[in-house]
Amino acid sequence: MRSININVEDAARERERTLGELKIAVTKIVEEDQAEVIILACGGLCDFDHELSEMSGVPILDPIIVGVKTAEALVQMGLCHSKIRKFNMPTQPIENYHGELLARGND
Repeated sequence: MRSININVEDAARERERTLGELKIAVTKIVEEDQAEVIILACGGLCDFDHELSEMSGVPILDPIIVGVKTAEALVQMGLCHSKIRKFNMPTQPIENYHGELLARGND
């Protein structure tokens, strides 16, 4: 996992700067980490996939498309989230959602 030093708002507004940062990161990921596919992980990074794929030679996946296609696949397979713990009915106590970390914050 690698990151670029641009916040989401700037990534959406400053597309050329973002593309430049992404090109540097993608090059390192392919060369140093030997990645063969990269999934961009922020909605602000959508629509860079084609240019980065051409530049790097590896598939670059658009984060919005990945999210939508994953949701579609889950629906088509008839799957949904687990209901045995946190999302079980009736609604679970808030401590169940964040475990010990949240419980310590209440001390």
